[in-house]
Amino acid sequence: MCSSDLHARVGGRGEQLEVHLSTDSATVECEVSQALRVLNSAGGGLYRGWHGGDRGFLEPDLGQYDTPCEVFSWCGGAVVLSAEYLRDAGIFDPTYFLYYEDFDLAWRGRQLGWTYRYEPSVSVLHEHAYSSKAGSVFFNFWVNRNRRLTLVKNAPRAVAFNAIVGFYVKPVRVLAVHVLARLRRLRPPSPSVVKAELEAIWSFTSALPAAIAARRRMRRRRVVGDAAIQEWMLTK
Repeated sequence: MCSSDLHARVGGRGEQLEVHLSTDSATVECEVSQALRVLNSAGGGLYRGWHGGDRGFLEPDLGQYDTPCEVFSWCGGAVVLSAEYLRDAGIFDPTYFLYYEDFDLAWRGRQLGWTYRYEPSVSVLHEHAYSSKAGSVFFNFWVNRNRRLTLVKNAPRAVAFNAIVGFYVKPVRVLAVHVLARLRRLRPPSPSVVKAELEAIWSFTSALPAAIAARRRMRRRRVVGDAAIQEWMLTK
């Protein structure tokens, strides 16, 4: 490849940044004329399938979320909560370990009539999944486990029931496929695979009774019903 200089523009939503590209036979270097911040969360949302998610996740920060507004939930890494709120809604569920503990607490507060305000003038720098690594087995397990526990605790009955059933489908299927494949080769199942899937089943099962009990308590106390919660659901 011959050395050359190229120019490009990146961005969107009416605002773009000038990028200078310098190439040679071995490398491609990119120098952006001004810093481009990428959003992790502009407040939380309830998404189709009753998933929790971040508004603006991985979008370039081009001012599209510069207006204060009410949001469905909040990010635990950038929130101010009053003592009154915590006395009413409770604290983070210690069985979660990581992921979805903030969405669960925000959903609980919603059912009790609390509202949340997104304030764009305040920002926090954060690197998404720095320690757990997005997409890793560790990351996927805790996100899947805690998302389903959150549904058990807060979602409509049918959604909560499907969350329970759905959790067991994957490890049972993985074990069945693995065992059959190994038996066809006249080899015993891998202890590490069996152990990992059984630990996943145990981790969810051991947390399930407390989640169901928390659901019953919230159903007795809530002032905002499932229909009003569902009105917050975003399509994307």
